[in-house]
Amino acid sequence: MRKFIFAALFLCPFLFCFAQKEDNLTPLDSLIRFYKIEAWNNRYIDGKKASQALHLGLEAAYQKDFDVDIGYFYRKLVSQKGYSSELDSSRYFFKKGLEYFKALPKNKLNDKSIDAHLHSELAEAYHVNDFIDSSLYHYNKATKLYKRDNDGIGVLIGYINIGNLYYEKNDNSEALVNFHEAEKLADTTRYLYIKATVFNSLVAVYDAMGNVNKSKEYAYKALHTALQDDDKEVWLRAYLAVAKKEFVSGDFEEAKVHLKHTQEIIDTTGYKSFSLPLSIEHSEILLKEKKYQQSKEILEKNKPLLDEFQYYPDTRFHFKYQLAKTYDALNDDIKAKSVLIPLEKLADSLKYKSEQGYINKLLSDIYLKQKNYEQAFITREIYHNISDSLMSVEKQKEFKEIETVYETEKKENQILAQKAELIEKDLQVKRKHILFLAGIALAVILGLIGFLVYNQQRLKNRQLKKESELKVALAKIETQNKLQEQRLRISRDLHDNIGSQLTFIISSIDSLNFRYNDKNQELSRKLGFISDFTTSTIYELRDTVWALNKDNISVEDLKTRIQNFIEKAGVASQNTEVKFQTKGAINDQTLFTSVAGINIYRIIQESVNNAVKHAYAELIEVVFNVDNNYLSLMISDNGKGFETSQHTSTNGLNNIRKRAKELEGFSKIASEKNHGTQVEVKLPLTKIRANA
Repeated sequence: MRKFIFAALFLCPFLFCFAQKEDNLTPLDSLIRFYKIEAWNNRYIDGKKASQALHLGLEAAYQKDFDVDIGYFYRKLVSQKGYSSELDSSRYFFKKGLEYFKALPKNKLNDKSIDAHLHSELAEAYHVNDFIDSSLYHYNKATKLYKRDNDGIGVLIGYINIGNLYYEKNDNSEALVNFHEAEKLADTTRYLYIKATVFNSLVAVYDAMGNVNKSKEYAYKALHTALQDDDKEVWLRAYLAVAKKEFVSGDFEEAKVHLKHTQEIIDTTGYKSFSLPLSIEHSEILLKEKKYQQSKEILEKNKPLLDEFQYYPDTRFHFKYQLAKTYDALNDDIKAKSVLIPLEKLADSLKYKSEQGYINKLLSDIYLKQKNYEQAFITREIYHNISDSLMSVEKQKEFKEIETVYETEKKENQILAQKAELIEKDLQVKRKHILFLAGIALAVILGLIGFLVYNQQRLKNRQLKKESELKVALAKIETQNKLQEQRLRISRDLHDNIGSQLTFIISSIDSLNFRYNDKNQELSRKLGFISDFTTSTIYELRDTVWALNKDNISVEDLKTRIQNFIEKAGVASQNTEVKFQTKGAINDQTLFTSVAGINIYRIIQESVNNAVKHAYAELIEVVFNVDNNYLSLMISDNGKGFETSQHTSTNGLNNIRKRAKELEGFSKIASEKNHGTQVEVKLPLTKIRANA
């Protein structure tokens, strides 16, 4: 029986759920993810540990009540129990999984293919236990269900699995049909490793059919496809396959080149498990070159890998078979015999008849040297019986090939006769078509004339519409210019009239304060308060004038204005440092509307003022960022903080909330005593950004 299993491929498409972003994981999500990875890592190493992880994962998935995870653990228990040869348990979890799926309302399903996955995993469980017909039934069932759900990847993998089973059954024609169907679908997928696997499958089938050229062609297709993928394991399989093709065709030097590439990838990636199949291919070449000692050294160096990794039986067989041939070439009968005796039973179980015959021939020669004539006769007889049966099979195969050629030629002659008949009918149809086409041509010409007239009228309408839009745009520009002039006039009036009057008031208060400073301390204090208030009002007025004079306000303008506020108003002490930072799609040249700009400025001004005057902060950080089409403004300090529950209605905090709300945004103020304060404001960019 031929083994052609791509176990990693069966499972990889269903492991995409591992890719959930860790930032979004809840503790329960993290636990579920851990059980998935734990089960996957122990799948071939420790079946008991893998099953335990899947059971715990199923319990956690039920707590989360998410059908994707529950379905995942049911189907993985199905295949894992199969790998442990517990088919009754596989069938039990298959049944439980189907019951769970059927009980779910279809409109609440996140994974509508749970039943398809379950059939696919049960097929794999049957496959590894050599129940090929049962496996074939469930893979066919899974493929039909994937078609129902329009799951292209599921259908593609279904064809590959079905092809593999037909290959094992020695039904190469059916295997080819399924692999070529998979090839068509693989052309549309972005998963290159699947495409490479399809090509490798075709390599194996063409090998079995003795079509060396086709086999080599697909081996190089697989390599070319694999090298476009990032997965180095796919590269390794492809290089080994091409090396084998070159060895079979007798080009040992080219085979060595590909084996060298394989070794380099193993060295850089640490995929030690591939060293075993690599040593098999190396040994094949070395035995042909009669370098028996080198073959022995390579094989014995990699022999411990048989215990370190869980290889498929056919891989183990070929390694030991190569080792036995090497010992025989070196005339080391004791070691050769120790390998050949258990190997003969393995060849029989794998139905490797040709190899089993050769093993018995080698054993017969060894027994003859040891003068164990009875065993020599028994093994030689087994060798001859196998050789005769293989000769019979070969004769049947040759006859079948001749029959196929005859049937093909017969069908080709029938096809030629049918073609001649079709040509005659086609000529009659064409005559009728000429008249029909002439009528269509006339209709098309009339249609074109009508279209040209319609198109000309449409162009005229479009031109009139553009002229109308231009008039509206000009009127809008004129209105904006008038508004700008009015804004400039208001800002001049504020600056020249109210500003100068406030300056006069400050000067008068300062004179009064100077006169009564020593005579009336209470009056002097109140005058000083009025002077400070008036000064603050002038700064506020200047800020308003500054905003009115600008069509747009940039982040750089806001930075400069805040620094001026700190320096001129005397808010910051020498120990206070204010840092500005822009992130994401925001930079110093980002523009806001003047209304938005003055409101953002006031929010920053109020937060900085509070941090210095009340929190005695030493460091204040102002960060501009973009988060989901919102401007995220974060002002944080390392001051003494306050209890937010006791200061919910202060004027400063209310002003921040009010200004954020005016811009259709929202604010969040967080503080803790002795741990600083954070003011976070989020404003929609569509409302505040200039030309948004």
